[in-house]
Amino acid sequence: NPVGAKYFALYPAPNNGSFYTSSYPQSQNSTTADGRVDHRFSDRNTVFGRWTYNNVSTVTPSALPNVGGVDPGGSVSFPGPASQQAQQLALDYTHIFNPALVMELKAGYTYVSNVSLPLNYGKNFGTAFGIQNSNIDIFTSALPAVAVTGYSPLGDSSSLPLFDRDNIFQYGGTLTQVKGHHSIKYGMMLVRRQIYNEQPTSGAGSFSFTTNPASTTVAAVTPLVNLLEGNVFQVSRVVQLFPRYLRSWEPSFFVQDDWRATPNLTLNLGLRYDILTPDVEKGNHISHFDPVSGTFRVAGLNASNTADIKTYYKSIAPRFGMAFNPFARTVFRGGYGVVFFRDNTGPSVPFADPPYVGTYSPNVNTTT
Repeated sequence: NPVGAKYFALYPAPNNGSFYTSSYPQSQNSTTADGRVDHRFSDRNTVFGRWTYNNVSTVTPSALPNVGGVDPGGSVSFPGPASQQAQQLALDYTHIFNPALVMELKAGYTYVSNVSLPLNYGKNFGTAFGIQNSNIDIFTSALPAVAVTGYSPLGDSSSLPLFDRDNIFQYGGTLTQVKGHHSIKYGMMLVRRQIYNEQPTSGAGSFSFTTNPASTTVAAVTPLVNLLEGNVFQVSRVVQLFPRYLRSWEPSFFVQDDWRATPNLTLNLGLRYDILTPDVEKGNHISHFDPVSGTFRVAGLNASNTADIKTYYKSIAPRFGMAFNPFARTVFRGGYGVVFFRDNTGPSVPFADPPYVGTYSPNVNTTT
């Protein structure tokens, strides 16, 4: 099989007895910068601003040597170039009304970019190897993955390329009031998330070869024989047909009382309330499967712009803490809390459904 022969040629000759061994050092560069400015307007008014920058670039090479410009990949996790960049800007203003009443206002912006590319990104080696319709756009432009039982895998890693860029805006304020043995803090926060995500699971396609199906010409079947003859055991492909531009809001409120109940006992009593709104997508490119109706709920077609996912209004989170020092130099501390948080602040896997994700995975080829 001409395609199988091209993949077979990516395997190097043994260099250590009957095996091939190699080292593939990973290179990484990191740049970090921080800056902060504090200004005191008066005894009652202060402000500060902080900026943080972090940029990391990583290159993970192929475990197998390059063959005619093709990086075979091999047994290494996510080989290829990757870059992660994060920036954050924070502003804080504090006003003292009196020694027993203090207000603090905060605002922040966070930008995170996570990009990871396959080794053969943009080279369309799937088409060059003879796999029809493998490379249909830049996101599927790699060499399709091939798994051969008992041998090093070939081709580019699944779940690459990855493009994930997040913009997070945060606004909040607290009011701290001291009354006798109580220090009470009231607060609220608003978080606005904007997420861009593009990540096909196996955009260029993936193939596997085992001892099954049996070869038509060789009695003692091995996975390499099936590779050379093109006897594929399983083939699959998952393509994200549209990028996702997700948007959501997260308002929250809290109150906490630090109560010095006795000279030896301090209690921390708090209650927090979070509202996590469902994601909406700029082009309504989200959907999910509804097991009750047996249909896909598609935003903007047969469902709301959240694909009929409802806002959860029961995120009431109590907090309790204590500090008890019965003897000098001895303190017992304990605490309990309930936390609600969003689980898909990065790649939005829950929306990997038709009609905006294409999946091809026919039944496994078996023999009896």
